Amino acid sequence: MARSVQVLFACLVYLWLQALSVAQAGRQRYAVLHAGDEPMLQGTWSSGSGRVVTGPSFFNPRTRSFTAPPVPGQAYSFTQDGYWEFAKYRVTPNRKSLPFDIALPPPA
Repeated sequence: MARSVQVLFACLVYLWLQALSVAQAGRQRYAVLHAGDEPMLQGTWSSGSGRVVTGPSFFNPRTRSFTAPPVPGQAYSFTQDGYWEFAKYRVTPNRKSLPFDIALPPPA
């Protein structure tokens, strides 16, 4: 019984040390951005051909209208005041032959 308690304690200490080293690595990796650095991250980035965009030209929540881009991709937009938006358009093959296109907006 005492041996199994010692092994359990050693395992817990090992896991705690591993978690501590991961936390330290995360702090070092993201130490570049501090409070107040958010205005440095602003603009719009898009993958591939750049045809997927953010904003109401992709999905307009007011009218609940969605405009499907011609190709799949994703886009990110960051504003100077710290807000961000992400748009992703994905094409999934459908084995059924449908007479129309189906495009679903991202989940709300």
